[in-house]
Amino acid sequence: MEDVSGYHSEWNLGSPGGWDYQRITQLIGKAVWLRLNEISPIKVKLDFDHPLLLPINGFVKMLVKAHRTREGSNPGLIAVAAEEETLESVTENKNLAQCLNTIHGISGVLIAPQELELKNGKVCWKAQPVSVIFIDFNTDVLLKLHKKYDLSALLQAVQQRRVINPRGTEPINVKSMFEVITGPNQNRFHREIVRRTPWTRQFYPRRTEGPQGEEICNLIDWTRSNWYNLVLKPERGYSGKGVRVGEVHRQKEATSFGGGI
Repeated sequence: MEDVSGYHSEWNLGSPGGWDYQRITQLIGKAVWLRLNEISPIKVKLDFDHPLLLPINGFVKMLVKAHRTREGSNPGLIAVAAEEETLESVTENKNLAQCLNTIHGISGVLIAPQELELKNGKVCWKAQPVSVIFIDFNTDVLLKLHKKYDLSALLQAVQQRRVINPRGTEPINVKSMFEVITGPNQNRFHREIVRRTPWTRQFYPRRTEGPQGEEICNLIDWTRSNWYNLVLKPERGYSGKGVRVGEVHRQKEATSFGGGI
């Protein structure tokens, strides 16, 4: 067998969840691989620490670079902002802030957006100026929170280009990749990748191929006819928000279509 660099576990690299799932998979995989080789040596070298498979390190470097662009070599605070109810439970956001804390001259902190404040015209957290803010939720969530809290500090940070938000900025969305893998060009991928990827299509009036390779003349009409065997997901979102499961949400005409199936 040829040596391989490692393996891939998570398509979603637009959020801390994707980065941390990959890291955890590498840790588990490495432990299992070492144990298997103790039982029966396998003459294949796997590099579980390859930089390509640890994307969180690259993203931390990108955030630090954004800070350096603004502040030069000066020390600074990079904030990871998340919804208040997730601060204690979402491990990947905690880990991102902790990774930032390991960089010399950089402090990382996990906060709710309403914890930001304006001090002498500067965006601050507990009176400390904030150089860069990473936010991993949609604009509609931000606007909803602004109705409940005064987010003037965060909005000023947006105007000053201090905010990094991957939502809607990816060159290609993760769910769109599933269509690439299960579409007409699937022969470019290993057969096991195709077999293990859910059949997915961007949802709008169109012609396409069905799960068994059958011709679909109108995806909207076909979806109505096959509703109970499908899942409709928003193209962008998280935590299952907006997901419609045909077997569960049986009133298909009441569904606000949009996204991918």
